[in-house]
Amino acid sequence: MNATENQLITLKHGQTVRGAGFSKYAQRITVKTVRGCAAKYGNPEEAYDRAIANGHETVWTYQDAAVLCADYPGKAEAHAAKLKEIAEAVELFDGQAVIIDGEKRIVRIAGERFSDPIIFLNLNLDI
Repeated sequence: MNATENQLITLKHGQTVRGAGFSKYAQRITVKTVRGCAAKYGNPEEAYDRAIANGHETVWTYQDAAVLCADYPGKAEAHAAKLKEIAEAVELFDGQAVIIDGEKRIVRIAGERFSDPIIFLNLNLDI
């Protein structure tokens, strides 16, 4: 799914995204949120408040590490599914506004070579 630069989109924890200009065959980039991570372990709002109080990010991206492995049954199918997911991921543009966990954020593209290749600036904190 390709967004346009000016389209306001809503993203969620666990969603695969791709930066504008990134290779369709790059590693998977996933949106992560404090609330989403805490949902399976405890109180998401308490975790969010603690992250804010400690000056931590509440939304970030994570790029899968590159891994070499031997062939195994089902590998080709799993790899094909992953490439399809990446190719069909929402494409984000530098400066684009997005909504994550009900908060409006601005996309900053750091680049494919970083483990957190896409940064989401909080309009209330960073600008």
